[in-house]
Amino acid sequence: MLPPRVTVFDFEMPNSHYNAVSSVGLTVIENGRLTQTFYSLVDPQCPFDPFTVTLTGISAETVQGAPTFAALWDTLRPFFENTVLCAHAASGDLHVLSTVLRRYHIDWAPQVNYLCTLELAKQFYPDSERYSLDFLAAKHGITLTHHVSLSDAEAAAQLLLRFSELAPSLDPFIRVFDMDAGHPYRETDRERVILNVRSQLQALRDPAFAKARKRQLGEEAVLGVRPKELRRLAVQLSARTDTHFFLEDLPHKWAEEDILHAYLLNKKKRFRPALSGVEAFLPYIMNEEVLSILSPGVLAVNRPVLLEAIDRWRRRPDPYAEALSLRLLGRFFTAGGRFSPAVADRVLEADLTFRPCYGAAVNFFARAFEASPDAAEDYARDFETEPECVTRGRAIAEKRLAEAAKPPEETGPAPENGAEKEQG
Repeated sequence: MLPPRVTVFDFEMPNSHYNAVSSVGLTVIENGRLTQTFYSLVDPQCPFDPFTVTLTGISAETVQGAPTFAALWDTLRPFFENTVLCAHAASGDLHVLSTVLRRYHIDWAPQVNYLCTLELAKQFYPDSERYSLDFLAAKHGITLTHHVSLSDAEAAAQLLLRFSELAPSLDPFIRVFDMDAGHPYRETDRERVILNVRSQLQALRDPAFAKARKRQLGEEAVLGVRPKELRRLAVQLSARTDTHFFLEDLPHKWAEEDILHAYLLNKKKRFRPALSGVEAFLPYIMNEEVLSILSPGVLAVNRPVLLEAIDRWRRRPDPYAEALSLRLLGRFFTAGGRFSPAVADRVLEADLTFRPCYGAAVNFFARAFEASPDAAEDYARDFETEPECVTRGRAIAEKRLAEAAKPPEETGPAPENGAEKEQG
């Protein structure tokens, strides 16, 4: 059985430098059926060498008027996303893809999942004398015009379909390619990133601060790194494409790693990775500082899906899952006319005897009374006995609004009679 969507692709190159493409062929398999193909010549914007011209039949004259890879990327991108990629000797084609993306300064995915028909052939035919695409295609009676990218992609797709019949699932053969490093993921990459982060944290530790930090966080595994240093480190790490290795390394060892994790999730720029990142982190939140920090702003772009996720999280047994759910309701569902009785009811259904949940409920109603006072008051009037978190939330909102309405404090008495202070 195949994954739901697989994109089988092949690049031809103008020379042996693996940093340019002269043609691309794609074949899409959806639910076990071939559904789409795509082919285009590509202007590589670099010289051709005689060997590859003979091999592929593509020359500088052939690609005149063809789009560059950068110009073609908007067309190619949907084929490469939300899919498992596949090629024959896939690591070579993926290396070309990662190199060309960097060459044109195209920021895309840090990693991709892929299958390789060459590696699958070695698994299923361990005694085969050869594993080249043309040999395997001939063995299976698959039509192939070798080194024509679309024909190569179609032949590899047909091979993949054959292999899918030989195993209950091909999921165990899916590997991860590191697009930043330009090679398949290796365990050493994960170890390198995690050790690097821990080394940086240990270099920032402040022993004098650690004692107070242990009392504050209620944890023993504390380094004593100050919050401003954690925020600064998060900015540095968020610019890297391999930081996902650190985010996947759960549970963390130090409380500061958890706090850093929250800051990094806040810097996610895409909704789905941020949402799945929060969900994966939920079981490992062990202190209230993480709870107060974790709130990726990008979650605002799809509030209906966020609310569905919050409803799942509220029912989870993880220690801080319900409290985090209430905090996210407070941030994303109180302002801009979004306050509603249905959302407020979710807050009051929580276990408010748990101090973090109670604090999050007070915060929710404080935000609600501040941003949507009329709707919040209408909601509060329906109670025979108003819940304490509602009362406290209103009081906090009134205090904030009163302070915001105060005129700016004067810095000192005004000179009498307009006289200026004498300059010495």
